[in-house]
Amino acid sequence: MINDKLREIREQTGLNKKRFAEFIGIQYTTYNNYEVGVREPNSDFIKMICR
Repeated sequence: MINDKLREIREQTGLNKKRFAEFIGIQYTTYNNYEVGVREPNSDFIKMICR
């Protein structure tokens, strides 16, 4: 699932959720919802995170 992959990417950076959200330029609550699986990110977010 995408939420597992997001967590994996974040953990590779060594950042916590709040710092990672700041790093990629979105709000913490939005990122947290993506990582815990409450919301699915849109295609623009997925493209951005893959770069």
